[in-house]
Amino acid sequence: VNLACEAVSCTGSKVEYQWFKDGGPLPRAIRPRLSLFGAGPKDVGIYHCVASCAPHSAPSASAVVSLSASELQKRSQFEGPLQEATAAEAAGKVEDALAFLSQAALAAGEENALGKAEALIRRVELLVRLGRWPEAFKEATAALGLSPSLSGLSRAH
Repeated sequence: VNLACEAVSCTGSKVEYQWFKDGGPLPRAIRPRLSLFGAGPKDVGIYHCVASCAPHSAPSASAVVSLSASELQKRSQFEGPLQEATAAEAAGKVEDALAFLSQAALAAGEENALGKAEALIRRVELLVRLGRWPEAFKEATAALGLSPSLSGLSRAH
């Protein structure tokens, strides 16, 4: 999701920007464009920008960011098992964590290559801890095969 707020100063002074979500200022959101990479449920809300050129300021129109019901369902099918895997790992139930991570990788599907790769990488890390090297190598190779250029995949290698 990309939002833009453009303003021109008639006096030649520098225009400053501040983005808001649901009425509260967003930290470090001080550029004319706001990008929400991989927007998810936490990003749903009403956004606006205030452009300031001392001593004046003007708010932009509001923009509503929402997710479709199908997107919310897809994300919960992916994010739910990830959360369960984290809880299982924290409880020392590594085999359960591996199963939840498999569910997450399946739910991510091919359309969410980065999510699928992240689930596979977490599986690799657990498999290495368990000394299950052949499985770890196979899954690391699968993660890298999704796209070698994806950031964060150096962990898989």
